[in-house]
Amino acid sequence: MNTSKFHVQVSSRNYLRFFLEQIKVLLICGGIGIVTSTLFNKSIHWEILDKEIFYGMAIGYPLWQGNGIIGFFVRRHFPWHKGPLKTLLLVFGAGLLYSITAILFINFSLFSIWSSRFITFSQLIDRGFYTMISEILICIIITLIFYLVSFFNEWKKLLLREEQLKREALSLQFEALKNQVNPHFLFNSLNVLTSLVETDSQLAVKFIKQLSDVYRYVLENKDKELVDLETELKFVNAYIYLQKIRFDSSLQVEISIQDNKVSIIPLSLQMLVENAIKHNIVSSEQPLHINIFTDDNYLVVRNNLQKKLVIKETGSIGLNNIRERYNFFSSSPVIIEETNEWFTVKLPLIEK
Repeated sequence: MNTSKFHVQVSSRNYLRFFLEQIKVLLICGGIGIVTSTLFNKSIHWEILDKEIFYGMAIGYPLWQGNGIIGFFVRRHFPWHKGPLKTLLLVFGAGLLYSITAILFINFSLFSIWSSRFITFSQLIDRGFYTMISEILICIIITLIFYLVSFFNEWKKLLLREEQLKREALSLQFEALKNQVNPHFLFNSLNVLTSLVETDSQLAVKFIKQLSDVYRYVLENKDKELVDLETELKFVNAYIYLQKIRFDSSLQVEISIQDNKVSIIPLSLQMLVENAIKHNIVSSEQPLHINIFTDDNYLVVRNNLQKKLVIKETGSIGLNNIRERYNFFSSSPVIIEETNEWFTVKLPLIEK
């Protein structure tokens, strides 16, 4: 199949759909103009029907499209699920201000054209006060209905999203527990502990404490939606301590956090460190360097890329799980970057 021809067909279909949508909006606005005029005049004036249709379109179309654009940008920066009342008030307030301005300007322009001269503001009020008041009231009613319907649709989506999030949270909890309590982790930890007991009993005691801290954190925080970054860092430090005892100087981790008074999803930082160790070579000849730092409202985890030749494809599942959960709590996306030298994951920091 010719892809360029297919692209042209799709584009033409989109343009046609857009054009038909605009025609539909114009017809609805013209119909509202006829209904409004009939209600005020108590009858249809056939001799000026064309003017009433044009007037309805001239007033209604800019109001329809303008309020739609305002609603889009407000909801984009202030999502419904983060503050429905705030979003509704912002959308309604901005829409009302725009509608009043548009109604005054359009009526001033139309009355000036029909009078063949510029009219004053007082003349505009004298000639069209009740008409403009009715237009503002109709606009308020339609806007309220539109945004209430939109709010309930978003609310329904939010409920479905929460159910999906619960399932994803259970999946992430299982993955985290599996990563921590899997036989490999336990086997490696016990091997290290056995060696320490024979050579350095004090270090062995500290190792046991750090190991218990890791398990305690997983069990205490696996059901939480968010945790303080400071708390997660303490857990990650304990986890890194265990890994450094195992790998010694082959594993180099540098943490530089400017502000830890923010929140992240529990176990997400540890999972990124775990993935870096799991998927890369860690040896004295090829040490693994992991950098953890904050940058522009992101928590960044970066490691030098030296992939193992044979690895189990489980990292992408964990990363996708983290990405999906962050989509719910933050409007900023999880960023994953890979070059020939570095693998980087950026987690959005969530304000408390």
